[in-house]
This record gives sequence, structure tokens and C-alpha cells, in this order.
Amino acid sequence: MPEPRVYEFSKHIGALCVKRDTNVQKLGAKLRIDPTELLLMINGKIMPTKAVIQGLAKELDSDVRYLDT
Repeated sequence: MPEPRVYEFSKHIGALCVKRDTNVQKLGAKLRIDPTELLLMINGKIMPTKAVIQGLAKELDSDVRYLDT
């Protein structure tokens, strides 16, 4: 994953979390994933799975195309 794309993905997720008044711990609980692992995915340290991207899109009320990495 190229660095600028990772930055844009992280920035977009962060903006959506602020807009929806949520955080990584709440999202992790809803997606049934460890919040630390989710944070690593959001920050581009590990590749997010398709299920995680779809779950984030649903929980953050975003189009999955905007989150596709």
C-alpha cells in the first residue's frame, strides 16, 4: 500500500469517527476485532480485510468505495 494512500485512508477514517462521535475501541467492539489490530489496519501497518472495510463502511455510514484500499 503506497504511503499517500495510507495517509488518506487514515485521515478519512479519523474524520468519519469524529463526525459519528465514535472511536477505535467502540468500532472494534462492533466489528468484533481487537481495537489494537483495527488501529494497525487503519494506520496501514497491516492490510485491512474486506470484511473489516465493509464493517467500517457500515458503522461509519460511508460508501465502501471511499474506504477501499
